[in-house]
Amino acid sequence: MVAASAGAAGLLAACGGSTGGTSGGSAASGTSAPVAGGNAIEITHWYHQYGEEGTQQAANRYAADYAKVKPNVKVNVVWKPGDYGTALNAALLGSDAPDVFESQLNRDLVTSGQVAALDDLYADVQSAFN
Repeated sequence: MVAASAGAAGLLAACGGSTGGTSGGSAASGTSAPVAGGNAIEITHWYHQYGEEGTQQAANRYAADYAKVKPNVKVNVVWKPGDYGTALNAALLGSDAPDVFESQLNRDLVTSGQVAALDDLYADVQSAFN
């Protein structure tokens, strides 16, 4: 699961201009610690249903750990069971797209402006990803 999570980190994409959302019938969600003070940032992170036991709990734990490092950021983890790809594609066309998500992306999503390229954020390790 650690290798899958590390690989998935390279596939994350941020949705340009979205404020995020949690609609869409998530089976279960997790939220990092509440944000205190000004300059608060709230992001929605979608995960799809994995077969490995404990993945959902790990995603929620990672969000909570991130909030400890970045206390001004609240991460809403939304678990999307079922046909994740269809739900994600529909969300990306609307106004309720997640801010961060995992996907097998194609360049059309980037060139159309539905997602932002993050290549510059992991340029030093990009060769480790296909």
